[in-house]
Amino acid sequence: MLKSIFAVSSGSYSDYRVLAVFETKKDAEIWAKELTEAKVSYDGVEADYPLLPEGAQVEEMLLVPKGVAPYKVTHYELRAELWDNGKVDEQDLQVNVEYAITSYEGIPPTRPRVRYIRAPCHENKGGRLESHGDSEKKVRKVFSEKVAMWKAGQWGGPKHKEINE
Repeated sequence: MLKSIFAVSSGSYSDYRVLAVFETKKDAEIWAKELTEAKVSYDGVEADYPLLPEGAQVEEMLLVPKGVAPYKVTHYELRAELWDNGKVDEQDLQVNVEYAITSYEGIPPTRPRVRYIRAPCHENKGGRLESHGDSEKKVRKVFSEKVAMWKAGQWGGPKHKEINE
């Protein structure tokens, strides 16, 4: 299937460009750091200004092997606001069917991902739980397990700003 590669890019809008693509994130990070710290040099003399004014960033991209035809993936996502007073404001299941390379979330994980965050909008009185993956059944199962753990005081809550599993 698809695998990740890592690009080093620079600029934004009309001067944005991908400088190079790497097989590993580590190699891309080494190059991005070097390029971000580099200064312009003329005739062997280093100038006072950076080679890349906006620095260099590492971006993860999908590599589509030769012969793979376009295909779609299905993402299932459940969200809920978990309030410290015990109230759970669960939202409807969201189902998105998208082309694999255009999906904001990328390829959906076979084991659902879970995220809990206490954002400023919760005024330190609660947080949001998100679970998403490639199967509605698995997403609902993991989601309900985390809600039960949260209700029992075994997971999430005020002591955590963010959890990613």
